[in-house]
Amino acid sequence: MNENLTRGYTILGTMAYVDKNYDEGKRNRFLSTLSPVVRDTIGGYKPVEWYDRIHFVELLRGIASLQATEQNAYKELVRCGQSVAELATNTFLKLFMKILTPTLFAKKIPDIWLRDNKSGRFTADLSRVDQNILRMHLMDVAGYDHVGPVAVGWITFAMGRMGKQGLDCRLSGWSLATPGPKDLYFDITWQ
Repeated sequence: MNENLTRGYTILGTMAYVDKNYDEGKRNRFLSTLSPVVRDTIGGYKPVEWYDRIHFVELLRGIASLQATEQNAYKELVRCGQSVAELATNTFLKLFMKILTPTLFAKKIPDIWLRDNKSGRFTADLSRVDQNILRMHLMDVAGYDHVGPVAVGWITFAMGRMGKQGLDCRLSGWSLATPGPKDLYFDITWQ
């Protein structure tokens, strides 16, 4: 049984991001990076169904491949993650986010991850949260290319919805040369 699964809404949200932000020429270049299986399934994904994460990874690889530099790829993937998070935030989650605190978010991140992914594990170090410092660790995600910058987008979206100012989320472990490392670290600070 394949454990490398992700929810369809991540794929749908990524395609919505591409459709909204890419002109026809760039969108066609993006589509040309996808395998026939993924290209043929666009439009057929269901939000809560499970899909092999390679479908999501191909979309992220396509986005990264269209960028001129690693810095541009990082920024574009973070924006994509923020967009997917925003689309995934339904009415209930909007209400929940109003009472969310960094501590509660950090405690819930393992469950949030597992709700949408069948592999990998997220943990959080709360030892310095009273100093507005939070460290998260996403582990056992080898081959989940570009999920690091996308997760930065998810994290910054959530923290922004909490009203945190001066937010900084530094990612360690990801680069274009190593887009899918086994472990990723997120060092988050705010004012």
